[in-house]
Amino acid sequence: MKSRQNVNVATWGIGCTGLLATFLDTCSQQRGGHLFFTAPFYDRIFLSDLARLFAAPRFSVEVIVNNARAGRDIESLFCKGNIKISVCLRHNLHAKVFIFESSAGKFTALIGSHNPTMSANVCNLEVGVFTAGVPHSATCQMVIDLRDCLRQEAIGMHSTNHARNFYVDCDYIN
Repeated sequence: MKSRQNVNVATWGIGCTGLLATFLDTCSQQRGGHLFFTAPFYDRIFLSDLARLFAAPRFSVEVIVNNARAGRDIESLFCKGNIKISVCLRHNLHAKVFIFESSAGKFTALIGSHNPTMSANVCNLEVGVFTAGVPHSATCQMVIDLRDCLRQEAIGMHSTNHARNFYVDCDYIN
């Protein structure tokens, strides 16, 4: 993975297989924060592992899916671990975006071909851009703008609120 680091600029990495694992390892080692990702396709094994990584109460998760069945399935998986989760629906979603904002204000993002699946994590030849940076940088603002664009027109699964304002009551699911 090639990378470049500067004091006020984010670190960039461009690579193939392994970027998703690197992203998840980086995020789960933080003391807390918010994981945002899109899931046009997913598998239960990968999401169960993801739920274990972010099971601590100091983490929250937000996901945008492209169909209601996927949303209910993901809610169920994450609520088993009592994870604070927001699931929203956006038809025609095909984007593969993972963004993590730490409680310290730093961000990490992976934008590429990676679906949230075990195959994408360990064996597929996936490509993407991995970036980590500091708040208020131009890169951070572009990632925030991308997340906000994906949130537009996304509808909460049990509410008309957008994802950033809506979390599933796990008692409702269980």
